[in-house]
Amino acid sequence: ADQQANRLITLDGSENIQPDWVHLRNRVSAVNTDVYDSVRGVTKHLATQQTTAEATNTNGLVGFNTDGFTVDTSWGNYATGNGYVGWCWKAGSIDSSGSTSTTAGFSIVSYQGTGSTATIAHNLGVAPNWILIKSRDAAENWVNYHSFLGAGGYIYLNTNAAAGSGN
Repeated sequence: ADQQANRLITLDGSENIQPDWVHLRNRVSAVNTDVYDSVRGVTKHLATQQTTAEATNTNGLVGFNTDGFTVDTSWGNYATGNGYVGWCWKAGSIDSSGSTSTTAGFSIVSYQGTGSTATIAHNLGVAPNWILIKSRDAAENWVNYHSFLGAGGYIYLNTNAAAGSGN
């Protein structure tokens, strides 16, 4: 890996935002795809192709900036010639359950599950069409719901299993 200074990724034009959700991927090497959000903090990441719990990584995303983000050079085998991609979303102002933008129809929330059926506040004002859920403290699948799957329908993001239904 190159020994370089941290990489400042600047978003410009209509994308000139301080992102609340950053999804990073090395497009060449088979390394983890990491997601970070401003609710959990810069060093807290989840790997989308694994069931592992949230981890702290001081060598990954190290800053949410007013116009982009900063990654440590150690992130994702930062090698010369590798292509990288970062998808960013802005949720909006932070409230007690997370960060929400009703204009963008996007919300990041953190909650403590009860083991029973419950309604989770997302502050969007309408039922979401897409929901992605990941346990932060246990090795659980990434539950991916889309309204096309119907009530109770889901696909696990980290597996190639067929769609299921249930709680």
